[in-house]
Amino acid sequence: VCPGFGDQLSNAARAEQLQLGTKVDRPKTGEVAESLEAYHASVRSALQVMKSSLNRETFRPKARQLSDEVRDAGGVTRALDLILERL
Repeated sequence: VCPGFGDQLSNAARAEQLQLGTKVDRPKTGEVAESLEAYHASVRSALQVMKSSLNRETFRPKARQLSDEVRDAGGVTRALDLILERL
């Protein structure tokens, strides 16, 4: 997850907490060359972590569990209904 603004920061932190993903910070504006190199290194590192995690079956079972929980709770349609009820 590469958060940019708004709720993306908390979503990225939550994905890491639930072991469903890895957070990669965006480069800081104003430090383009150095930040871009650091950003590319961070992305490479995150991809390596994900690749090794997939090989060890780390992310997949967590993602499957979350998918089952969402489905059992009524899926996306139910989630949208709950949001619309509160608007």
